[in-house]
Amino acid sequence: MHKHYHYWQAIIFYILINLIAGYGITLFVDIKAVYSILNLPSWAPATWVFGVAWTINNILVLIGNIWTLNSPVSHARTMLIRLQIISWINYAVFQWLSFGTGIPAMFFWPTFSMLLLTIASMYYAYKLDTKEQPFIKTLTSSRSITLTFSTLIIWLCIASVLGFYIMMNN
Repeated sequence: MHKHYHYWQAIIFYILINLIAGYGITLFVDIKAVYSILNLPSWAPATWVFGVAWTINNILVLIGNIWTLNSPVSHARTMLIRLQIISWINYAVFQWLSFGTGIPAMFFWPTFSMLLLTIASMYYAYKLDTKEQPFIKTLTSSRSITLTFSTLIIWLCIASVLGFYIMMNN
């Protein structure tokens, strides 16, 4: 038997990770100013969209992380936890790497690596979801770990293309 994790623990983690990931850099760098001087495509999201998107993504992924931590021990669970640890570290350092360094490639590589980590995470989430029941049942039970990555995967596809554009045009 393993420890049972609660949603309040995810809330504390959410606050701490965002203090490190986002709010910490705003003490040293004006993110809006850096973003405004970049050569961006016409479809680039406004700066406020990033905060909304990441809030939604983080909440959903943290729900999936709690469900993962509370699922029975298995290879898929272990792999998903490991991938999520790396993903959260990536999330924590992204703004420091991109806005803090001002290196155009740092807008692409951390985002693209997060996309790859999320694809791998979705694979193991699917393995967890289908371990005891068909995937369609996890979808109808409102407890699909795989689906908690749905907004993140969409956002990371957009953000990776944007990061690639920034890397190539700045």
